[in-house]
Amino acid sequence: MSFSFGIKAATKADAITQAVAKMDEVVASQDKHSGDAKLVKATVEAYVGLLGDDESKDVALSVSGWLSWSVAHTTAANISVTASLVDRAS
Repeated sequence: MSFSFGIKAATKADAITQAVAKMDEVVASQDKHSGDAKLVKATVEAYVGLLGDDESKDVALSVSGWLSWSVAHTTAANISVTASLVDRAS
């Protein structure tokens, strides 16, 4: 199971809120991701926290991940987060 989504928000807090909401949508449609949803949130928060504060810029996030499993357990997992300050559209 895999997921991928992008977000553009005016603030860091809004970007995190939107990412959590998107991950909730992923979990609703792919319940296997309930196990890594908290890890995705923590990773998003950590990377957004690295960004500087610039009220003239938007925060862009690209978030993706996947899980592989056998009958008994998860056998591989991946989370990728890119967080950037980007020009705000006029």
